[in-house]
Amino acid sequence: MKLSKIIPKGPQKPVEPPAETVPLAFESKPEAVPSIFRNPIIEKGLSSSVPSGTPAPAPEVLPAAELKLEVTVKTPEPVKETAPLTVGTEKQRAFNTYKVLINIAREIAGMKDKDDFAGMKSSAEKIVKKVIDELMNDNDEILVLTAKTTNDNTMYSHLANTCILSLRLGLGLNYPEDKLIFLGTSALLHESLGNAHIDLTRGVVIKQRDNARLTKEIYDRIQAKDFSGSGYEAKELSDMAKIIGLIDIYEGLSHPRKLRERKLPHEVLKMFIRSSDEVFEHSIVKKLIEELSVYPPGSYVRLNSSQVGFVIKANKKFPTRPVVEVIFDRDGVYMEKPERVDLLENAMTQISDAVDEDKLS
Repeated sequence: MKLSKIIPKGPQKPVEPPAETVPLAFESKPEAVPSIFRNPIIEKGLSSSVPSGTPAPAPEVLPAAELKLEVTVKTPEPVKETAPLTVGTEKQRAFNTYKVLINIAREIAGMKDKDDFAGMKSSAEKIVKKVIDELMNDNDEILVLTAKTTNDNTMYSHLANTCILSLRLGLGLNYPEDKLIFLGTSALLHESLGNAHIDLTRGVVIKQRDNARLTKEIYDRIQAKDFSGSGYEAKELSDMAKIIGLIDIYEGLSHPRKLRERKLPHEVLKMFIRSSDEVFEHSIVKKLIEELSVYPPGSYVRLNSSQVGFVIKANKKFPTRPVVEVIFDRDGVYMEKPERVDLLENAMTQISDAVDEDKLS
């Protein structure tokens, strides 16, 4: 299912789509980047996937009553002109941090007994602090990296991505630094002392009892002495377990696995909204969408101009109007110089559809 103004000439304040309808739907590779971070679609270009002159299909919208999602829409403050995209400090710093995080996750996955746990926990906490620094500096480049996974690093990237996304959600919930470190470390280690897992190979219908079991297993694990969680109240541990459980499922469904294809991120978020209160806690789902937007960083989208690009930054409070890097023009030709478009500054431009980059070529 696909989801989704004429303004007077002259400078105008951008207008966000009405709150009652919320449409639900990586970039030039750095030099010498390992294959797990590369995106072949950008290298190959788009031949005929976006027909010339063909207007994008009208997006389907869901009534607010069905979504059960309250998004407060305010007229945005004037936004300064966005600087041209360059492979700069933020991008390289995010890549370096993610690379170390993957290596730590690989070591965690290789742990054979609890004797390795104490030293690994210390290493995990150090890298978690770096991830927190990136997120607190509003560096969404590290979120873009969570969108890519290959079959040879599925396990490691799952742990790394669950850690990053859990931390983003924790920041949105105003967790203090010590609690963020605990949350991120727990997310990175949550599969190391057992088998907290929901079988997602048979479909994408998550039942309440499955999520409850996963949350309970994660709760028991982070409450264990190994995690030094005794300093937190049961409610705090329960909330953190719910965050990790939700992100664990989101990450698993939005990435390919050997026995099933992935779902696009906006499709997973849409499923969460429909299951909110019945399976997932509504307030946590709402905050997740507020932090990541309906189209999370790394998602490929088609604009109503027929151009194709991918999301590089979420605009909080405006879940349908992120910052997009356009890499294919309206004729489907790969652009040597990508164009960055902030949809908050371009009221007439909007996302018409989500795109699966694996099916573009």
